[in-house]
Amino acid sequence: MQQINLYTHLPHPVKSLLDARALLVLFAVFCSMLMLSYGVGLLLRHHDNVKLANASQQFKTVQLEIKALALKFPSSVVQAPDVAKLRYCKFNFSAFLEAFAAAIVPGIWLTDIAIADRGASLSIKGHALLEGQAQLYAEQLNNQLIFKDTPLILEDVMRNSADDKTAANMLSFRIATKVAEDNG
Repeated sequence: MQQINLYTHLPHPVKSLLDARALLVLFAVFCSMLMLSYGVGLLLRHHDNVKLANASQQFKTVQLEIKALALKFPSSVVQAPDVAKLRYCKFNFSAFLEAFAAAIVPGIWLTDIAIADRGASLSIKGHALLEGQAQLYAEQLNNQLIFKDTPLILEDVMRNSADDKTAANMLSFRIATKVAEDNG
């Protein structure tokens, strides 16, 4: 007797590459990666918080050192501006700083800038390597638009003492407005 299997000629269901077991494994891998990513995020946040705490501690330490130095050397204290008062200040200091930067003379560097009365009284102290540089800097400042109403005058030029070996050949100068001249 001969058997004919007609079942082989019928259309078979197509097997999927992702059966239920494979989908379950992929979901488990996805959840594992998600948890790993969350754990790494927490670890990085903790690391950033530790760095922030260290930086703030260093900032406080440096602030205390600056205060100690300010008490030890009161003549060289640079006072930080009062932030609460700066909020109400309507005066634009940046225009003056831009004018100081625009007047370029090689060999000149500024050590003290005092601006009072909304720019009407101005005093600049600095050092120069050669005699003519301070005068040239004063002339270049007077060419700036912001100083047209209050011309600056080179007042004091003196050679540093031979005692100071770091600045033995430098000149110290003071440029000021006439109003600042009266104030010292």
